[in-house]
Amino acid sequence: MRPGARSIAVGIALALVAPGWAAPESSTTTQPPAKATVQVIRYRDDRLTVDLHGAPLRDVLQEVAKQSGAALMGEPREARELTLSFEDVAIKEAIERLLGDQNFTLKYDDAGKLKTIELRGGQDAKAAPVETDKGVSGGGKGTPPKWYAFYKVFNRSDMIPISGDLAKKLGKDEVGWDYLGNTALGYPDAKVRREATHVLVRALDQDPELRQATLDALNAMSDAELAEFARAVGYHMADDFVRNILQEVSDSALRSRARGVLHELRKNPYLGPRPEPK
Repeated sequence: MRPGARSIAVGIALALVAPGWAAPESSTTTQPPAKATVQVIRYRDDRLTVDLHGAPLRDVLQEVAKQSGAALMGEPREARELTLSFEDVAIKEAIERLLGDQNFTLKYDDAGKLKTIELRGGQDAKAAPVETDKGVSGGGKGTPPKWYAFYKVFNRSDMIPISGDLAKKLGKDEVGWDYLGNTALGYPDAKVRREATHVLVRALDQDPELRQATLDALNAMSDAELAEFARAVGYHMADDFVRNILQEVSDSALRSRARGVLHELRKNPYLGPRPEPK
C-alpha cells in the first residue's frame, strides 16, 4: 500500500519444476517433458501480482523479498502451499493474503523503497534480532524490545468472530488478532478500518487479562514512543488509527493517552511516500 522504487524491470514470471525457483530447462529427450506448473510472482511499484498453484509459502515470500530487494526476517507460522491468484495488489494487502492471520511489518528506507519484510509470531520469532533497550529508536537496525513486548501480547491463536459489512469485505466470519489489527491499521477503505477498530476494542473489553496486558505494554512507552511506534507500522494511516481508537474507548486514561499520541503524531506529520489511487 506504499509506493516503493519505480523500477520497471523488477518483476518476472518464474516456472517451478522442482524445489526452488527456476525456469524450465529445454529438453533434448524424445520423451515428452514433464508438465510444469507455472508460478507467477511479479513485484513492481510496491504492488504484487501472483498466480500460484501449490507453491510453498516460504519460497513465495523469499521470491517477493528477492524481487523487491528487501530482507526477509522471521518464518511463516505454518509451512503450507498456496493456490491463489491476484493482480496488482498493494504489497501490504498482498502479503496479508499470503500469510493469512500472521502479523508482519514492512519497513521502508528514506527513499520509500521496501527494506524489510518482518514476519512475527513464526517458528523462529524468538531468534529475531533485538536491540538493547535504548528507547524506541534504539539507534540500531533491529525492532526495539518495547515493540516486541507489544507484539507478544497479540501473538494468540484464538479467533474473533466478525459479521456484517466487515465480514463481507474480508470474506471471513472470524479472524485472528493479528489480522484484525492489520485491518484496523492499514485497510485501504476507511470505513472498514473504523469497523475493525470497533471490533478490536470490543474484543479487548471482553478479555480482561488481554486488556491488562495491552495496557501494560502501552504504559511501558511514552506518548512520543507510542507515536513513533504507530508511525513505523502505520505510516500515513497512523493518525487515522489513533483517532479511531479515541472514538471507541471510553476509559478516561486511555482517551488521554490517545490524545497525547495524536498530538505527537501531528507534531511530526508523515512526509513519506503515499499510495497512488487506482
